[in-house]
Amino acid sequence: MSIDSVCRGVVCVCLLGLANVASGPTEAECDTSFPQLVGFDFSPASVDVTAGPETVTCNMALTDTLTGVGEALCLFRAPGVTQTVACSTDTPSVGDRNDGTFSCTIDVPPNVESGVWRAWIEAVDLAGNVIIVTDFELEFIYMAPVDLTVASIPDVAAPELTAFDFSPKATDVSSGPAEITCSM
Repeated sequence: MSIDSVCRGVVCVCLLGLANVASGPTEAECDTSFPQLVGFDFSPASVDVTAGPETVTCNMALTDTLTGVGEALCLFRAPGVTQTVACSTDTPSVGDRNDGTFSCTIDVPPNVESGVWRAWIEAVDLAGNVIIVTDFELEFIYMAPVDLTVASIPDVAAPELTAFDFSPKATDVSSGPAEITCSM
């Protein structure tokens, strides 16, 4: 007997149509399909974090017929693509793991990049099947909102090194390691 498919080792092992003792699914029921996004929204559509952090709530309507959604993630990427904010949840706020709305809140911190941030969604089911929905897919395939406008006084400058020293200035490591202390 050969193994036709292994469902990520989490939920089932499907053997030529034989039911798995632990979970019961047959080969035909082995979960190899990723969750489906059926709706997405977030609010508010804009935040001003000049005076402090603001909260954005994401609502992701997801279905997964066999094992159910294990976790849903909502992420916003800054215009410069180097900053992101995200939240995730493993519990539906409405419905159940097979057909539910997964909601989570993001705290957008002060001093992030200003401008229009774009949403991405990721969901994984309990068998390990993943769907990643990009901002373009959300906007043009799912017709969902993707733009979060962030007003901020951004901290875009890297830290500046104003002083540096170390001691001792010379050391002999021929007989073994030596300790050097740095101060910045």
